[in-house]
Amino acid sequence: MAAAADASGQSAALAPPYRIALFIATGIASGLISGSSRFLLIKESFFTGFFGLAFLGSLLRDQWIVNAYTLMFAGFLLLGGRAADLLGRRAVLIAGLALFTLASLACGLSQSSNVLIVARTIQGLGGAIIAPAALSILTVTFAEGPERNRALAVWGAVAGGGSAVGVILGGLLTQGPGWRWVFFVNVPIGLLTAVLAPRVIAESRDEDRSRSYDVLGAITATAGLVLLVYALVNTGSYGWSSVRTVGELIGAAVLLLLFIVIEARFAAHPLVPLRIFRSRTLSGANVVALLLGLSLFAVFYFLSLYMQQVLSFSPLRTGVAYLPITIGFIVVAGVASSLVNRIGVKWPLVVGMLVTAAAFLLLARLPDHGTYAVDILPAFIVLPLGAGMAFLSVTNAAVAGVEQSDAGMASALLNTSQQVGGAVGLALLATIVTSRTNSVLASDPHTGFAHALVAGFHRGFMVGGCFAIAGAILALLTISRNVGRTERPAEDAWEPSPVRIPEGIAARIAATVESWEGASSHLHSFGDVELRAGERELGYLHGDTLADLLLPANDHDEAIASGLAHPHHLLPESNWVSVHMYDPDQIRDVVALLRSAYERAMRLPLPNLAADST
Repeated sequence: MAAAADASGQSAALAPPYRIALFIATGIASGLISGSSRFLLIKESFFTGFFGLAFLGSLLRDQWIVNAYTLMFAGFLLLGGRAADLLGRRAVLIAGLALFTLASLACGLSQSSNVLIVARTIQGLGGAIIAPAALSILTVTFAEGPERNRALAVWGAVAGGGSAVGVILGGLLTQGPGWRWVFFVNVPIGLLTAVLAPRVIAESRDEDRSRSYDVLGAITATAGLVLLVYALVNTGSYGWSSVRTVGELIGAAVLLLLFIVIEARFAAHPLVPLRIFRSRTLSGANVVALLLGLSLFAVFYFLSLYMQQVLSFSPLRTGVAYLPITIGFIVVAGVASSLVNRIGVKWPLVVGMLVTAAAFLLLARLPDHGTYAVDILPAFIVLPLGAGMAFLSVTNAAVAGVEQSDAGMASALLNTSQQVGGAVGLALLATIVTSRTNSVLASDPHTGFAHALVAGFHRGFMVGGCFAIAGAILALLTISRNVGRTERPAEDAWEPSPVRIPEGIAARIAATVESWEGASSHLHSFGDVELRAGERELGYLHGDTLADLLLPANDHDEAIASGLAHPHHLLPESNWVSVHMYDPDQIRDVVALLRSAYERAMRLPLPNLAADST
């Protein structure tokens, strides 16, 4: 029986076998959507093999079998994530699975291109509901730390495996029972996952009944993202400088700016609370995710073209060629999880992005008449080592420290960053590849098309590598070194800190506490500031944005009931609470709560709180 969720949205503990099943259920759900989209990376052979040249002519003009899915998936992620928070994450996941499965069945049964495109549109909507719900379920079910790191590792391995299996199946089915089974294969998997979910996943949602729907925010965000992706996927047909493309990009920018204004000024309960972007780690993680999408998503498209156009691989052989990437992602998931536990997400993310860039540099040397073992396989071994570590690390960073009521939104924000990055990257790199290819052909009329195409790929891979390097630099500058870290050095035993705390909110709060008789602070080597009254713990300051406080029972209950604080994510049944420090009012609240805890610990009367200021 599924465990129930408590009032705070924290799922009760599931038995270990159920937790394993939870990994698989959510992993398969995510693998379904990624595998469904990526098998069309071999779309040229898919189109010609199944629909014939007449159908190919109209289809390749707009590529709407691929674009319809991308458009809906990227455009509705934020809405899907907030729906999961408000309506229930398990319920929304099952609804998304049902929609995705029915759409897959409709794709397989379609008798015309128009029906197939409509079904793919609905399939993309189902995917936009599944993706944030699946990740947010893991976020609220598994406490931040080693448990969540392991969960994300297994989830990522299963989802990554599903993605690669989708590519392999795409090739296998093109030469097997028929194209319809590319879609039919999703049906039993989707049904199985939907049936399994209620048995192993506890329901959780934001229990604040006062929350209302941000209708204007939802409309402007969704319309802006849809228009942005629509403009990007059509750049191949109309060009970047066409009036149509420029107009669509301007329209998308206006809608997204309007969305920001609505969230900042008018929304009582915003779709995306802008306060979360005050966290440098969360903001940095989402930009790194966008750069990872910019660099990585297009690589599979170009590699599929290289293997089929230049090396004359069949669709099946192309799909099987990706097998080392699948194995690499699975192997790296466990290693990366252990590494994050020891040193946090920052350095695995930086190194992962640099290794991804190294894989691009290997691909930038592909020859006209290359071989798989010598020219492609080395990059296919290096790529998952870097990208697998980067994906796990950036996912962990993007959801760390987020309130459970915002878990679906944070998951959707991460997915949106990746998808928009992927759409921009594919459109931009395709333009660069095409431009370079045409330039080589124009410079020498006797140059073979394969040689010119490979020269274009070289330029595209080099630019992709630059995006990955930019992501590494950004991660180095923005990601806190303590996020995800659970193993703390033994030398961090308590003593009043002789090291000056870096200037900021935490330093000012620590100085205020130190002014109280018998109170002290200590800066740990992992960056947190511990506060004590004598030998008693008062709390921890995690940078300038989050405080964990140990309160007297009455203050604890009152702080939770008033919404001033939230139950601690690791110790929800204790007197520990978590309080964000995004604005002056919240900072004053933290000081007031610390004073109350100090008074109880020291049993001393205190002067007026107004005398203290941070």
